[in-house]
Amino acid sequence: MEEKKNRQKKRSLPGRLWSFLHSMKLAVVILIVLAVVCTFGSLVTQGQPESYYLNTYQEWLAKLILRLGFDRVFTCWWFVALAAFLCVNLLLCSISRFPQVLRRFQKEYNPENRAARRDADDTVAVSGALPEELWSRMGFKKKQTVSVDGREYTYAVRNRAGVWGAWLCHLGMLVIIIGFGLGQMLSLETSVYGVPGMTKEIPGTGCTLRIDDFDIALRDDETVEQYTAALTVADAASGREVSGTAQVNAPMDAFGMRLYQNSTGWACNVKIYKDDELQKEQILCAGETISPDDMPELVLVFTRFYPDYYYDRTVGPMTLSSALKNPYAIFALYYEGEVIAMDSIGVGYNIDVDAYRFVFEDPQQYTLIQILKDPTMHFVAFGGLLTLLALVLAFYVRTEELWMYADAGGRQILCMRSRKGAELMKDRLRTTLGKLGVKVDELTGDDAGHMADRSASDDAGHAAEEPVSDDAGHAAEEPASDDAGHAAEEPVSDDAGHGAEEPASDDAGHAAEEPVSDVSGHGAEEPASDDAGHAAEEPVSDVSGHAADASAHADGRGTDPMGQDSAEQ
Repeated sequence: MEEKKNRQKKRSLPGRLWSFLHSMKLAVVILIVLAVVCTFGSLVTQGQPESYYLNTYQEWLAKLILRLGFDRVFTCWWFVALAAFLCVNLLLCSISRFPQVLRRFQKEYNPENRAARRDADDTVAVSGALPEELWSRMGFKKKQTVSVDGREYTYAVRNRAGVWGAWLCHLGMLVIIIGFGLGQMLSLETSVYGVPGMTKEIPGTGCTLRIDDFDIALRDDETVEQYTAALTVADAASGREVSGTAQVNAPMDAFGMRLYQNSTGWACNVKIYKDDELQKEQILCAGETISPDDMPELVLVFTRFYPDYYYDRTVGPMTLSSALKNPYAIFALYYEGEVIAMDSIGVGYNIDVDAYRFVFEDPQQYTLIQILKDPTMHFVAFGGLLTLLALVLAFYVRTEELWMYADAGGRQILCMRSRKGAELMKDRLRTTLGKLGVKVDELTGDDAGHMADRSASDDAGHAAEEPVSDDAGHAAEEPASDDAGHAAEEPVSDDAGHGAEEPASDDAGHAAEEPVSDVSGHGAEEPASDDAGHAAEEPVSDVSGHAADASAHADGRGTDPMGQDSAEQ
């Protein structure tokens, strides 16, 4: 542990900065801050004028909201900076972990590695040959047989792609965030409204929109069932045209744009006469204005339209139905910015102002088309699919291994390991063996986890040949520690506190490969006997300091230092 700390202290500034930028701690802190900020942003109404906040909140709170930018939290500079920091963290994490994940995918899953590491999740012994059908029933299509240190191993692996789950999840999140940020800068959102026959420009696109038709389908009770707009979009640069229909929840696509049927309202054809001669004619939608050509200071504003007009003394103007039974228009007249008249008038009636006459005719409903263009939409969709794939790989595609070898006694030793869901695979293996009529010898103690001549890893998982990853998927830079918190590669002290030259014995009491001190602190010249009383290969000092015989007997049966049968040695 001290050596690890010293190595960390000796790191250069760029090295420490690199570790910080792709660390899990930074990612967690940024995500927590973003979650708090987004929660606050969802509680505060966004994009309102300053007067709204001063009138809605207490003065000190309104000023705090405006000063910190919480009125536009998702576009303010510090929110963008936090998102950029998260992107940098995800990118660096993906770059730093890629070689390790690739190496693990290519080299970890092979019989030589399993023979050396011997970290099975479950081990059983079978007398006699195993049926070939076992491998296919367990889902393993291919298997290979190799010889390692004079022992023959049969090995199979499935679902190796599962190791890419966490890495791809980081990459998918990165793609989504970058796509969303670019979309905010490059996307277009506008609207065009009008009645059938109108052609209008789509702002910022170089395209025009012609409304060919607009239909409102009603149910028997006269409620609206569907709005349908027949549209034609023309690209001025290429001269191409695209026609189609836009309905509610069924947009039309043209030239990278998506056109939505958004809303509807009433329009009228307004005519201006001067001395009984038609001077101007224009279709006005509610909210639009018109002026005589020779007197622009006289302005008529079409305020509202009622298809079946009725005036209620309590409620005011209202419509009794959507049918054109008693159509009335509400208007206002301005002269040089001053209101000179405001009233309601029936369709076909005249509004006289000196030599000018205004007439509302031919009421009809207009359609409002909302137009969205986001060039990064497919990029974001790819990021979403990539993240979904990553989650499937991480949680549902379990990397599983199955290998077999024969021990010195002629038994077939069958081992299994699963990256996730070890208990599920264990149950499946036992069930499959039962269905095939294979009798299983339960292995306990040392036999269950240490069937090779090499030293096995302890119960805590022991340092693997490759760096382990932390919870967030970041690569650990140092070997993992065991249950006691000691670094796997560092020497540990015995009970008396003396430093051992090599890793000490594990919790099960297995003999270490190098001398250790006994309980009384005396140095043993050879590996000591374990707590179970197994004989060491050379004499050791007992608790009283007396020399033990070269081999002891426990329960009347001689065993080797790893708990294996003497016959196997």
